[in-house]
Amino acid sequence: MKIFNLKCLLTVEFLIRLLVGLMLFTSSVYFYDSGGFQVSMLFFMLSFLALIFFRFKDLTDVLTNKLHYPFYIFISITIGVNLFWGYLLNDLSFLMDSLTFIYFFLVLILGIIIYQYFNEKFLHDFFWIIFITNILQLLTVLYEGDLTRPAALFNNPNQLGHWGLLSFVASLYLKKNNIINGFLINVNLLLSFFIIFACFSRAAIGGLFIGIIIEFIFDFKSILKYIFLTAIFIVGIGFVYPEFLDFTKKEVIMRFNENDEEDSIIGRGYKRIFKYPKYLILGAGQKRNERFYDEYEFHSSLGMIIFSYGILGFFFFLSFFYSFFKEKWFNLIYFVPLLFFSLYHYSLRMVLLWLLFAIIITENNNLNIHKKNINI
Repeated sequence: MKIFNLKCLLTVEFLIRLLVGLMLFTSSVYFYDSGGFQVSMLFFMLSFLALIFFRFKDLTDVLTNKLHYPFYIFISITIGVNLFWGYLLNDLSFLMDSLTFIYFFLVLILGIIIYQYFNEKFLHDFFWIIFITNILQLLTVLYEGDLTRPAALFNNPNQLGHWGLLSFVASLYLKKNNIINGFLINVNLLLSFFIIFACFSRAAIGGLFIGIIIEFIFDFKSILKYIFLTAIFIVGIGFVYPEFLDFTKKEVIMRFNENDEEDSIIGRGYKRIFKYPKYLILGAGQKRNERFYDEYEFHSSLGMIIFSYGILGFFFFLSFFYSFFKEKWFNLIYFVPLLFFSLYHYSLRMVLLWLLFAIIITENNNLNIHKKNINI
């Protein structure tokens, strides 16, 4: 009987790790239009069903944790606001944004439980999937041969840049907190660097430089090593393929000299806050942009939340993260590069972001009692 139970445990463990791994991997491969159904959602549903069936008590314990209450209130506010505007404008598609927040909150819960249960095995899976995905993204760019802001396996270059920035921040956090060490995590930092520059996303490049400055302040020798390795790599490319360096130089100069209103702070949608301040009270909901006579959508994460769900919704959204970081607020410094990116793009629809949240939240609150240092 004991042997049977052990085999069942191993089978369940393999199944859950496989499903979560596939969820993370397929979240970087867009088969359909952005904002709709993606294959990763299917693997999430299967993962969560397995969690309900095999780890139901752990699930209920995490869901009933009082630290999550601010997010429950936030979701309730989004549902109320979207129902109000959906009824008023006869458009219940407003509720899709509330469902999106519920989905990614459940991804967060899934990540917390998986990390608590599988510990270093989950971190191994997390790192290797990011590492392999980064290689595939770069190989796709090279295979397609389109060096003019490629999107690789995503739908647009900014999504690729966001993935690269998340990969950089995740690797930096795991390395600096001695959770994962070794040669390959340094290689992954360099891969993230090249992904960001390959897509020429100005917000991602800006976030990367902020991350480099943070690394420079706290680990001067380490950043010098990355700069040295990057310089060697670039010089090597220059010898093998000099046309590439000429093209890259021209592309970077052209990209940063663009005077595109859509890429400005105004173009991101912030003028709505000043033009329609009444919506800061209740919230405008997340649909029907034609109400604001604006050709651009609100692309900022925090800007979208405060305008769509009002000051109260914004308060509870921030309160949720404050409740987890108030004891170790210094770890928030790792989110500064991501915060910069979110000023220019709506960046909350990435599975990797919420799994990274799950790891940091678990570490911050000592929820993982079996943590081990991992060398890769």
